[in-house]
Amino acid sequence: MLQTLNYKTMKILCLAGLVTSVLALGGCVSRDQADAKLVLACQKGVEYLLDDYSMIKSIKQTNFSNIANKMDGDRRVVMDVVVDENYLEIDKTFSCNFFENRGLMGMNYSANLAQIDMGDGDVYGRKDDQILGGMNKWLNITKEVEAYLD
Repeated sequence: MLQTLNYKTMKILCLAGLVTSVLALGGCVSRDQADAKLVLACQKGVEYLLDDYSMIKSIKQTNFSNIANKMDGDRRVVMDVVVDENYLEIDKTFSCNFFENRGLMGMNYSANLAQIDMGDGDVYGRKDDQILGGMNKWLNITKEVEAYLD
């Protein structure tokens, strides 16, 4: 009877562990999925800063890198895009820095925008412990991209 009880208990514990593992792995966010969120958030932040008669027509290429200076973020997204500026297509490069947070085994991924570089010397957000571009404008930008980082 004691051996049967131990066998049943072990079977239940093993099954519970398997179910927990499957549920945990199902909630993981891969690097590709996280990068896709970062690109979309960067695009929305850049579009917010573009002139009224400008819009991103297409994204030609994206590059990702980790940031050495952790004060300015964890992950950088560089986008080579085609911008429609009043019906004139222009190639431009924009970049965004993000702070990333990951839970155990990649669960509970979240990110926050740290900085947007518009490529023409205009930088908005956190840079060397300062907020560039003005606090009110930065708050509006972060509100714009928040929904895309959830």
